[in-house]
Amino acid sequence: MKKLLGMVVLNLLWCNIGISEITSLKCKLKNSQEWNIIVKINLNQNLMQMGDTKYKIVSISNDYITGLDYHSSAIGGDVWTLDRTTGEYFRGVVANVCKNNDCTKSKVEAFTYEGICKTKIF
Repeated sequence: MKKLLGMVVLNLLWCNIGISEITSLKCKLKNSQEWNIIVKINLNQNLMQMGDTKYKIVSISNDYITGLDYHSSAIGGDVWTLDRTTGEYFRGVVANVCKNNDCTKSKVEAFTYEGICKTKIF
């Protein structure tokens, strides 16, 4: 009986490890008409993804979720903050930008973006 109970408990723990809830949001830039940005948020794994960029969630509050992406192979990084109540997001990027076709001339620049996501989350 103890062996059976132990197997049931292990099975429940094993099944629970693989389950993670991912919330997908449709978002757009502030002045755009197209809802063409997909954002995925996985609070269990502390990850957010917008397009190909993955962010490590570094802060979660009742009002905001903030994620960071460090450009491991490049100069700079991204910070992305989502207002959990309004759906507004703010993104700042610092990157080394090529100034010619072969990228022999480049410059570190900063960019900011604002937008909104269709759904209030959580």
